Amino acid sequence: MNVQTQLLPVVLVLYPSFLVIIIVLIYAMLLRRKVRVPVKDKLLRSPGETLRRKLEKFDEQWVASFFEILIFGPACFLTFRLFAMMRPQSPRLVTEFYLFQGFVIVAVVIVSWKTIAALRRARNDSLGFRGERAVGEELNKLMLDGCLVYHDVPGEGAWNVDHVVVAPTGVYAIETKTRSKDKCAKDRKDYEVVYDGHTLQFPNWNDTHGIDQAKANAKWLAKHLSNALAEEIKSIPILTLPGWYVTSSVRPSGNELRVLNHKQIRSVIIDGRTPVLDDKRIKQIGYQLELKCRDVEF
Repeated sequence: MNVQTQLLPVVLVLYPSFLVIIIVLIYAMLLRRKVRVPVKDKLLRSPGETLRRKLEKFDEQWVASFFEILIFGPACFLTFRLFAMMRPQSPRLVTEFYLFQGFVIVAVVIVSWKTIAALRRARNDSLGFRGERAVGEELNKLMLDGCLVYHDVPGEGAWNVDHVVVAPTGVYAIETKTRSKDKCAKDRKDYEVVYDGHTLQFPNWNDTHGIDQAKANAKWLAKHLSNALAEEIKSIPILTLPGWYVTSSVRPSGNELRVLNHKQIRSVIIDGRTPVLDDKRIKQIGYQLELKCRDVEF
């Protein structure tokens, strides 16, 4: 039996998969061809824009990864079949087979680990995206009270301020941290977070993640706006935990950090605070923020 005859069954097994891959890739290339969009103006960023882009990229890469997994097994089989055909009389063929299986196992572990890590990142990004959407929806209601609301404000690096509210009572830099809820002991409330001024006390764990970030974001925002307007602009940091009942054992004042449920933010911004910004200053600050946020292609 010649080599061509031996390869024929392998080709018959593999060619449908490769044919599907070729068809899908050609279709994807046609979809990406340049077309004239009906709207030329760039749009403002929506809540969770950065995470939305990450998830979109994951969706695009997942298609390629799926095809890689699809052809992984047949590719391993074909590789060993070709190797065995080139060395049919090898006295160490059995040993080489087990060695090849060892390489396959290592490859399976690497591919599985990378796939699981990508799925875990996508899950976290999806949770964060939905949290920012929920907070953004609540903040957008503040526009009815004369506030300006911006989302996903780009920083000076690969980071962003989740939300910024410009109100007569001041400028607020809002950081969203979305945490899933787990089962806890019966003597604990599985929906409550206690903030003691330094730590977030969840039912099953303590956490400080987000506290320093919210403060740093507010500090950067104040500096950026102060430089742009050539006068001091203060920014109040808010850390919001959507879906959690937040209890604070401290009473912040001035520009100190507030930790809130997303439905508590409106009362903190609107109720009981003295106005410090007039309409002219609000528009000036909004203009500077819009310069950074209006970068979304239609």
